[in-house]
Amino acid sequence: MSGETEQAKGRQGALLAKQWLDRSTRVRAELVNPDGVAKKKLSLKKAHFKDANATFSFDLGGRFREGDFDGEQFLAEVKNYANSSDLPQHFRGFLAHCYRAVAIDHMMADQFFWISFAPHGGTRWDKITSVDDIKDAVLHKDFVDVNFTPGQDCEKEFSPEIAETVSKRVWLLILSPQQIEHLTLTQKHHGVLEDYIVNSAKEVEL
Repeated sequence: MSGETEQAKGRQGALLAKQWLDRSTRVRAELVNPDGVAKKKLSLKKAHFKDANATFSFDLGGRFREGDFDGEQFLAEVKNYANSSDLPQHFRGFLAHCYRAVAIDHMMADQFFWISFAPHGGTRWDKITSVDDIKDAVLHKDFVDVNFTPGQDCEKEFSPEIAETVSKRVWLLILSPQQIEHLTLTQKHHGVLEDYIVNSAKEVEL
């Protein structure tokens, strides 16, 4: 698959994920990388920041509406894959990125969504967001520069407390085009609900 084709497929996946999230009416995925201000808000510097290339970014960002998480923000990574392929490697990077976001107290690091169109992990599904797996990801040779600079004792500097926070904030979401197309609100019904939400909002009393 060419780079352009892969990029287009990734873009399609991000937009489908945004549609599914928005039509849940429980969140608003307001930021889609790289549209508008999204690129700036969804991009973070690695600890070993050498130049402009030493950054990473999330695909989506937004906020919760109502319920227990009302007002909290989220960062999301979307993988539009047909099978597990190299998803384990990408997920490892995602965990390292989430750890970095919590470590620097990024304003949108309240919750993290891993959104994929294919599962991975098999029989380890219930363990892939564990503190041990997060530690493995953060200290992995391919991602160690995300959170540590050369010369640091990474094992010593690793924080189990931050990893525990990340573990509690990661959501694993598996989607399919059929699910998004046929098992969510239609555009018309979503519009009706949005109008209701807006019209039901309490006016601010001065």
